[in-house]
Amino acid sequence: MYIDTRAFTFMYTLSLSLMRLVSVLSFSIILVPWYLSVAPATMLLAVMSDWQARKVNKMSVKGTWKILGGTVVLPIMHCWCTACFWATFGEFGGLVWFFIAPMGGMLAIFAAEEAALLIKSLKGLMCVYICIYAHTHAHTHAQTHTHHPCG
Repeated sequence: MYIDTRAFTFMYTLSLSLMRLVSVLSFSIILVPWYLSVAPATMLLAVMSDWQARKVNKMSVKGTWKILGGTVVLPIMHCWCTACFWATFGEFGGLVWFFIAPMGGMLAIFAAEEAALLIKSLKGLMCVYICIYAHTHAHTHAQTHTHHPCG
């Protein structure tokens, strides 16, 4: 009994690629609310750190200002978002956001790192996929053309 390992490898690589692509898409859809709620703080911190780095003329200041600014700006943004949720969805919605949003933010950080790793692995899987396809196609072409047309 002959098992075609190329077909198995091709199907395995394709299914792994699709599974990882679905994971990245689901991470993206689930994490959109947290990214949107932190976007103003991120922009503010980026502008503040760039301004301070130019003022001192050192780029190492940039990361320090992002960390120091984050300890002030992010709690203010969290209270502001909680107030917006409280005004929009009532007391229950505000309390849910107040307690769930920090955990969601931490999960968003971990999920973003995992999504970046999955995207990097997709590049390698696509290279394997292309190599398997090219090898299979070249092997099939060599079997159908036993003699060279010019020779």
